[in-house]
Amino acid sequence: MPSRIPDSAEFILHIGGPKTGSSAAQRAFCLHADLLRSQGILYPAHPLDQNGVSGGHGDIFVMLTNGQAEQARKTFEAYLDDARRNGCRLLMSAEVAFAMADTIVPALPTDAFHVVSFVRHPMDALASHYNQGIKRNASRGTLEQIAKVVVSMPSVPSSLTGVALFDWLRHCGHERMTVLPYVEGGRPVNTPVRLAAALGVTLEEDAARPVNASYTPAAVKFKLLVNHLPPPLLAAVDAELDVAVQAYSDLPRRRSQGLAEWVTPETIAGLEARFRDNVDRLQAEFGSAIVSRETIDSPLPSEAAVDSIDAVWAHVRAT
Repeated sequence: MPSRIPDSAEFILHIGGPKTGSSAAQRAFCLHADLLRSQGILYPAHPLDQNGVSGGHGDIFVMLTNGQAEQARKTFEAYLDDARRNGCRLLMSAEVAFAMADTIVPALPTDAFHVVSFVRHPMDALASHYNQGIKRNASRGTLEQIAKVVVSMPSVPSSLTGVALFDWLRHCGHERMTVLPYVEGGRPVNTPVRLAAALGVTLEEDAARPVNASYTPAAVKFKLLVNHLPPPLLAAVDAELDVAVQAYSDLPRRRSQGLAEWVTPETIAGLEARFRDNVDRLQAEFGSAIVSRETIDSPLPSEAAVDSIDAVWAHVRAT
C-alpha cells in the first residue's frame, strides 16, 4: 500500500475517517486552494462555518443516495475536466464518504482514482464522538453510559471501528489506497500537513490550525447543563454558544478529556475487549502501527489554566 499517493491518480478521495482531523484539512485546503493549485492539486471550494467547520464536499456525495445521482456524476465530471484543463489532479474530501464505498466507486468518472484515509483507535474515537455529541447534538448522557451501550452492542458502528475501510479495499485493492495513522508517538498528527505530504505538496504548519477540537472537561460539563434547556430555547442559542465555548476550549494550555477521566476501569476493560478484533484486523491488513492510542498528558501545575464551569461561563459572558 503506497504511503504517498501515486502521481497517476487523477481523482483523489479523502474519506476521513471520522474524528481524524478532517475539518482541519478541509479548512486548510479551502483557504489555501491557490497554493494547492500552484502545486498541481485542484480542491473545489465549499462553505465553512464560523468555527471553520464543514462537511467538505459531503453534499455532493450524499446526492448519490437521495435521487440526485446523475447530478452528482455530472459534478464529478465537471470538476475532473477542470482539473485536467489546468494540469492538476482533483482532490475532494468528505467524511460522509467513509461508509459509502459501494455507492461512490461506480459513480466515479475515472478508474484512475485513489482513496486516502486516516485511522484512529476506537477507544479514542469514542471519547471524541461523545464530545461531539455534547457539542452539536444536544446529548445529555455521560460517557460512562455511552461506553456501556457500546460494550453491549451486537455490532459497533464503522465510524468507531474503521471496518468500512475493508469495503474500499474490496473495490480499490491496496494499490489504490493510502491508509495513515492518526496517532504517532502518542500524539495526533497534523492532518492537513500529513495529507498534503501524501499528495506530494507542501503546506506549512501554521496554515493548518486545529478545527472542531474537543471541548475541555469543564466545557463538557457546562454544555451538558445547557443541553437540558427546553429544545426551542436551546435551538435559539446553541450555534452562538458553541462559538464561545469552542473559543474557550481552544485557549492555550486547555486540554480535552480521555476515557480514564470519565469511564470506570471495568467499562474500559469491556471496551478493550469489544474492540480487540477490529483493531487486530486493521493492523493485520494495513500495518501494525496503523492504530495507536493517544497519550493525554496533564499540564504541569505551573502551566495549567483553571478549567472550571465558572471559567467557561465567564468566557461565554465576555464573548
